[in-house]
Amino acid sequence: MATETAAFDQCAAVHTANRRPLVAVLVAFAGGIMLDRFAPCGLGFWCLAGFTLLAIWLILHRQRLARPAAIILLLVIASVGGGWHHLRWHLFDSTDIGRYAEAFPQRVALRVETIEPVKNIAAPERNLLWTMPTGNRSRVEVRVLAIRDRQRWKDASGKAMLLVDGEIIAYRPGTRLEIFGRMLRPPPANNRGEFDFAAYRRMHGQHCVLRSSHPACLQKIGVDSRLRPSHWFARIRAYGSQLLWGYLDHRRAGLAAAVLLGERDQLEHDRTEAFIKTGTIHLLAISGLHIGILAGLLFVLLRFAALPRGLLLLAIALLTVFYALLTDARPPVMRATVLVVVLCSAMQLARHINPLNALALAALIVLSWNPSNLFRVGSQLSFLAVATLIFLEPLHQRMKQRHRDPLQVHIARSRPWPLRLLRQVGAWFWQLSLAGLVVFLVALPLVMLHFHLFTPIGILLTPLLYIPLALALASGLGILLTGWLLPSVAICFAMVCDINLALLEWSVTVASHLPFGYAYMAGPTAWWTGFFYLGIALWALLPRYRPPRAHAVALLSLWIMVGIIVPSHGRGERSMRCTFIDVGQGLSVLLELPNDKAILYDAGRMGSPSAAVRAISTTLWSRGRTHLDAVIISHADADHFNAIPELLERFSVGVIYMSPPMLRKRDPATGELLTAIEQKHVPLRALWQGCSLNARDVRVSILHPTGVGITATRHGSVDNANSIVLLAESYGKRLLLTGDIESAGLAGLLEQPAARCDVILAPHHGSPRSRPSDVAAWCEPKITVISSGLTRPAAEVRDAYTAGGRTLLHTGVCGAIEATLGPEGVRIETQHAKNR
Repeated sequence: MATETAAFDQCAAVHTANRRPLVAVLVAFAGGIMLDRFAPCGLGFWCLAGFTLLAIWLILHRQRLARPAAIILLLVIASVGGGWHHLRWHLFDSTDIGRYAEAFPQRVALRVETIEPVKNIAAPERNLLWTMPTGNRSRVEVRVLAIRDRQRWKDASGKAMLLVDGEIIAYRPGTRLEIFGRMLRPPPANNRGEFDFAAYRRMHGQHCVLRSSHPACLQKIGVDSRLRPSHWFARIRAYGSQLLWGYLDHRRAGLAAAVLLGERDQLEHDRTEAFIKTGTIHLLAISGLHIGILAGLLFVLLRFAALPRGLLLLAIALLTVFYALLTDARPPVMRATVLVVVLCSAMQLARHINPLNALALAALIVLSWNPSNLFRVGSQLSFLAVATLIFLEPLHQRMKQRHRDPLQVHIARSRPWPLRLLRQVGAWFWQLSLAGLVVFLVALPLVMLHFHLFTPIGILLTPLLYIPLALALASGLGILLTGWLLPSVAICFAMVCDINLALLEWSVTVASHLPFGYAYMAGPTAWWTGFFYLGIALWALLPRYRPPRAHAVALLSLWIMVGIIVPSHGRGERSMRCTFIDVGQGLSVLLELPNDKAILYDAGRMGSPSAAVRAISTTLWSRGRTHLDAVIISHADADHFNAIPELLERFSVGVIYMSPPMLRKRDPATGELLTAIEQKHVPLRALWQGCSLNARDVRVSILHPTGVGITATRHGSVDNANSIVLLAESYGKRLLLTGDIESAGLAGLLEQPAARCDVILAPHHGSPRSRPSDVAAWCEPKITVISSGLTRPAAEVRDAYTAGGRTLLHTGVCGAIEATLGPEGVRIETQHAKNR
């Protein structure tokens, strides 16, 4: 009888553990969200579908048809998900400020209310490759109240990000301001594979960006007297940040604010780069790891207070929720907080919980808060990692059971305590590394798709950093709790926190310089990644239909081979493809030849080169490229080459070409470029008039400058006058790249025999000084491309390049522009309007 009872209890436990109703609910809810994102159906459709399906469910439920009723109920939930997403993503208030925003900046006067404390961003360290100095800046999220229309104010609504050149007063949340500046739409993804800032801002309810050129453009007009919890949390967070800066070494205060409060804005970009390269960036973002460490610390500390079990668990849950709200409750934090609250509730009620069910509940809460969280890579990685660990738990239990053998336990106890301690630490490190390896492999396609990074060093590094991270978190929280009341105690906490943060950052910095610790890669395609995770989900959630292990391994290997072999976008076609990459006010052109060789003509932009590096990198990766056969630098202006040093870190390059005048120049920016080229051991060669580069079905000729070059000019820059002008011909179709040629250099070019071209790059970003009428008459282009930022071309430029039915395209409006020249003719595609 006892045996039968035990067997029955075991079967009941297994049955209970296998019941995961919320997983099915989550799949339905997320399915509705995805359907509305990619095929919007309208709120009316979702409401009609939901109520119709609900009526069908009631009929089936009354007839006790359980399985059909369950399927219909899931469809009802999918309708709720689709309708909720449509309401949040597609519908806006009639007074939303985003309705006034345009692609080009326009002057506005607004009344706004600050939502968060002002964040002052220190000027970056001087870099010789920056073409324009950048000073201190400020940033604050605001709620729009009114917009001025001539002499009267009209009601307006919505949120926006306000960027100010210079440091502004530390306005507290709820401060009402009158601002004068420029308003524009958030920039979309202007190149293939690029991050979509417009979608990111829209996800946060921000449909425009505001820029003010000086703090004097802001005027305080009042304060919101209403008590809003978000304002109080923002003030507490700002005060906590002040405490950290007051007690810690300033070299570590920004790192502490990032680790403890999620204030990554206080950390310089160069310092976060090391964490990105080592795969440990999750240590800087408040995530489930931080919540788990916090909950563990609270459990240990509150147990010393001898609290009753119920009160102890309630205190842990409430303090965890408070910390999540304090750190702005991002999706990974919400996920971890829900799991902590569910665990505390289960412990209090002495109930068994299914981990996947709890994880599904967390996901439903995260999606209910903002359905767009489904498409955030941070949310995806967070839930994917936890789900992987849940499926690893049976393996972990088997490993623990193996060590519980009485003989093994007796042998372990007979060893000296230092050896026992060492073996325990080794076993702990091995288990964490093994779990990290599995999570790393499962998340690798998603990481490579979005970040194009392969970081094996993170597998071994992350477990080593858990202890300093935990000590830094514990001591940092000690500063926040005692800094305002017990300064002497806070100083002791600060010493511990400072030492551990220094150790943490030093370890990451050293690891980032280790050979083979990380590598940039093109990554898989989106469709391949989607089917990969669909297969994993089906394998995990439908154990009854799992294939044998050998078959599963064979299918996985075959799919990996498909991802490696199948090209991304039809490389190797019998055409020459020219991509005018949108880098803002700068220039970069990718020339792909029929023999699959790739040439990059210029790589830079005005201001910081970081945006150009991102744009060029994502374009190359979207084409499946990690190698450039040649780079041609047209001339010695930094806005045409300042991205190259960083690109050399990400891509291998066969050879770099410059003009003889540029090779002779020795200004600081050019010197920095030559140093980077020398460090990477890339061959450097000269190109001048008469040189040619021949490939299958393509001839590339250099029309300018001569070996001597232009030595003086009355107008413009000598460097611009010595721009390399490149003429590429394929199947009788011609492409002309002109750099910034002007003045004497342009006069010399126009004296050469006329060269009819199908596609040309407008000289000097479409400047009127580049003689547009003469250039158009000389080469008679069918299509002209201007590479520049959000500036409208001058009327004379527009008239010259559109006369006679010609086409003028502008990267600032069209985004990246692809011109394919082949036997079929010339085909133009743009990022924002295909097949124009």
